[in-house]
Amino acid sequence: MKDSVSLRRAYVIYCVSLIFIYGMLAFFGRVIVQLFDKLSVSGLQIGMGTVEFDSWRWPLFLALGISGFAPLINPLVPAENWLRRFSHEVVGIPTRLREKADRLKTLIDGPPSEDSERPTSNWVRAALGPKLSGCLVLEKNLSSVVQWSYKEHVEWSDPEIRRKLIEYERNVRDETEAALADFQYLTDPISTPDSLMVKGQGRLKEFEKRLLGNARLLEESRDKFSLIMAIYCEYGSRFDKMRTGRLKKSITDKFVETHELPATGLQLYWFLVIFIVYFLFIKAQWHPLISSVPLSNQAAATTAALETMKVFLLVWLPMTGVAAIVDVMDGALQEDPSINDSVTWATVSGALGAFAIAAIGMMALAVLYSALPASNVNQMRQSLFGSGDWTGALTYYLLMAPVAVFCFCFVNAVRSVCKSPGFWTLVALAVAPTVLSAVYLGIVVTLTSSSTCTPSIAPLVEVPVWRIPFLKENLETCFTFYGALDLIVLPLSVLTSVLGLAKLRPKRSRGNGDSPGTTSALLAVTCAAGLLGGVAVSPTHAKEIVVGFRTDIPPFSYLAPPDQGTKERPYLGYLADLCYEIFDNSVYEVIQVPVTGDSRFAAIRRPAGVGGSQVSTDGQAIDVLCDATTVRLDDPKRMEAGVFSPIVFVSGVSYLWRSERQFRDVEIGYLDNSTAVRVAKEACTVDALRLGSLGKPPVCREALEADCLFERREPPKEPTKSLRDRAASVPSYVLCPKSDHTDLIRWFCSDTYRDKVYFGDREIILGKLAAWKAAGRRCDYVRDPLQSFTYEPYALLISKADMVLFAFVQRRVYELFSHRAGAAALFYKWFPEQTMSEPLAWLFSLNGVMEQNELLSGRKEFPAIVLRSHVQ
Repeated sequence: MKDSVSLRRAYVIYCVSLIFIYGMLAFFGRVIVQLFDKLSVSGLQIGMGTVEFDSWRWPLFLALGISGFAPLINPLVPAENWLRRFSHEVVGIPTRLREKADRLKTLIDGPPSEDSERPTSNWVRAALGPKLSGCLVLEKNLSSVVQWSYKEHVEWSDPEIRRKLIEYERNVRDETEAALADFQYLTDPISTPDSLMVKGQGRLKEFEKRLLGNARLLEESRDKFSLIMAIYCEYGSRFDKMRTGRLKKSITDKFVETHELPATGLQLYWFLVIFIVYFLFIKAQWHPLISSVPLSNQAAATTAALETMKVFLLVWLPMTGVAAIVDVMDGALQEDPSINDSVTWATVSGALGAFAIAAIGMMALAVLYSALPASNVNQMRQSLFGSGDWTGALTYYLLMAPVAVFCFCFVNAVRSVCKSPGFWTLVALAVAPTVLSAVYLGIVVTLTSSSTCTPSIAPLVEVPVWRIPFLKENLETCFTFYGALDLIVLPLSVLTSVLGLAKLRPKRSRGNGDSPGTTSALLAVTCAAGLLGGVAVSPTHAKEIVVGFRTDIPPFSYLAPPDQGTKERPYLGYLADLCYEIFDNSVYEVIQVPVTGDSRFAAIRRPAGVGGSQVSTDGQAIDVLCDATTVRLDDPKRMEAGVFSPIVFVSGVSYLWRSERQFRDVEIGYLDNSTAVRVAKEACTVDALRLGSLGKPPVCREALEADCLFERREPPKEPTKSLRDRAASVPSYVLCPKSDHTDLIRWFCSDTYRDKVYFGDREIILGKLAAWKAAGRRCDYVRDPLQSFTYEPYALLISKADMVLFAFVQRRVYELFSHRAGAAALFYKWFPEQTMSEPLAWLFSLNGVMEQNELLSGRKEFPAIVLRSHVQ
C-alpha cells in the first residue's frame, strides 16, 4: 500500500488534521490551557507560568513541538496512533483493499455465458454438475488474467516492494498456468473420452478427484490474482494490457477511475491575463490603488496582484477545493451506484463548502489588503473593520463570497449526470450566473459605498452604480469611484468557468451520491468554524478635540483627492497619519478642520483669560496643530500659541532650481513666515547661484508689480547680445514670498521666462514637485542640489489650554516611535524613493524609549494622569 492512492489520501487527511489541531491551539491556546486547569484530574493540570500566548513565540514553539517533540512524549503516542488509524479508516485502509479483492473475485468468476461453453465428456459434466459452466467461465477469465500479468509492468518507488510483489505474482502465475493446463486436459473430450473411463471404475474416480482438485486450484488462483489486481488497482493501473472482452470491460467500468479534471473554473493561465488587464486599467487610472500612495509600477502591480488573487479565491479555489477534498475523502469514483442518489443534497452541501472556502479566502485577502499599506497595527485594524460610515475590508470582501456559490451551482448544473444541456440551455446556464453575479456585486457596492458618485461638472446630480453604462461624461470618474472593473471581471470569470467546464461533464454516474454530499457538508461545517471573527469594541465615552490639518504640504499633510480620501480620514501624509494614529482608539474624538500657513498659529485655542484667539477657517479654535511646524524657541508667535510635542521629523531647508540660464533676473520663492525666509535671503546675500561676474555682485531686491507672476505674457524679442554684453549685465535676485506651497509650486512651474529658485523644507518641496508632475503637468529643467542647509526639527503644536492633552500626545508619540517597525513603515510609505538621513535615523532611534512588545496591544492606561472627565 506504500504506493497506493489511498495511502496518499490518508496522508493528506492526517496532515490536514494536524494543521487544524495546530490552528486551534495557536488561536485558542490560552482558553484550552485554562480549561485543563479547571479539570480536577490528576496529571492534567498545566501551569500557565510565563507563557505569552499573544507573542509570536507561542505559535513558533507550538509548531516545533508538534513537528518534532510530540512523538517523544509518551501520553501523546496513543493519540497520534489513533489519528493515523482514523486517517486510514476514512479512506478504507485496509478494508478498502479487501473489498476490492472480493469484488474482483466476483468479476473473474463472471456470469454464466454461452460463449464459454465448449464440448466436454459426459463424465466431466457428471462430476462437476451445475458448476461446469462457472468453471469454464473461470478458465477463460483466468487465461485473460494470466496474459495481462505477463504484459503489465509497473515501476514501484520501493525496490524491495517491487521485488516481493513480482516474485509473488510470478509464483501465482506459474501455479495458475499449471492448473489451467491440467483443467483443459481433463475437460478435453479427445484427451479424456468417456470410453477411457468405462474400462475402469477406479480410473474414473481418480480422474473425478483430480478434476475437482483442479477446480479448487483455479478458485485459489482466482483469489490470489484478485488480491494482486486489487493492489495494482490501488496503485492506479488502468488494465490497458488486458485482452479486450467482457472481463476487461467490467473491471474498467467498476474499478478504473476516470481521471477527469475537477471543476476548476478558469484555467490558471487566464489569471495572467486578468493580472495584465488590472495592471493596465490601474496605470490608466481607471481602477483605484489599495492605498492613497503615489501611482508607480510597484503600486499598480501590487494592486493588480491582489485583485487577481480575489478572482482566484472566488472562482477557482472554491470549486477546486470541494472537488479535491471529495476526491480525497471518497475517491474519484464510487463503485456502487445508488438509486437514492440525491443531486440536490450534493449541490447544496457542495455550495456550502464552496462558500466556506471562499469566505475563509476572502478573510485572508482582507487581512492582506489591510496589512500591506498599514503603518501599524491600529491602522490595519481600522482598515480591516472600518469605522463610522466607512465599510471595513473584512465586511466588503466577505459580502463577495456568495459569488462562489453562484459559480459552483451553475457549473454543477452543466456537469449534471441526469441530462446533457443543449446549446441554448447551456447559454442560458452560463448567462444566468453572470447576470446574477453582476447584479449582486452592484448591490454590494451600493450598500458599502459611504457616498454616491457626484461628478464635479454637475454637483447636484448623483450617479448610482447602475447608471455608469449610460454616462456620456465623467465616465472615468464614476467608473473608478465604484471600482466598476470588478463588476466586469468577476462575472466574466464566472461565465468563462461555466462555458469552459460544460465539455467535461461525466458520462456516467459517480456512484453513491450520499457520500459526496456528506463529505461536502462536513467540509462546510469544518470551514464555517473559520468564519468566527473578533468584535471591535469602541469607547463609550469620548472627549471632543479639534485637530487642525494643513491642506497643502504633501507628503506631510494635504487634503486627499476625491478618489483617495475617506470620510473618516480626508487628509493624507506622514504627519496626518501620525495624528490619526495618536488619537485612534483613545478617549478623544477628533474634529478635523483645515488650516493654512497664515492662520495656523492664530487658530490655536488660548487658555481661559489669555486673550482671544483667532479661529480656523470653519470657525473652531484648534487644540492640536497637525502641521510641519519647526521648533523655534525664538519665534514669539509659536511660543505664545502652544507647546511643542516631542520632535516627530527632521528636515532641512533646501531648494529646487529651474534654470535655462537666460541671463535675466532670478526669482527666489519661499513660504512667508517660515524658516525658509532667512535661508533665501542669505542665499541672495552670498550669491549662492553665482550670478555675479567680473567682480560685480548681484542686487537683491523686493518684487515689483511685473515680478513673481503666475503667467507672463511673452516679452518682445530682444536683440541678441554678445557674450561681453551679457557678462556686463548682472542679473538680480528677486524675492517672491507666497502664502502657501500650492501657490509656490504653481509659480515655480508656470513659465520659463526667468530662472526660478524654490526654497523650502526639502521633503515638502520634493513632494509638491512630485504631486505636480503626477497630475500630468510639466515642470522641466529642474535641478536638485541634493543637500539641506539647515536643521529643521518638526513637532506638533498643542494648545496650552489642556495640559492633560499635551501629556497624552507626548506619551503616544513615544509609544508610536517605540513600535520601530511601524514607525519605519510610516516613513517609507510617504517617502518610498528616499532613505533616512542620518539625523532622522537618530531621531527614530532616540524616540523609541519603550520596549516594542509592550506597545499597541490594547487600550493604554496612564495611572499618573487623572483625566478631567474622571474628576468629581
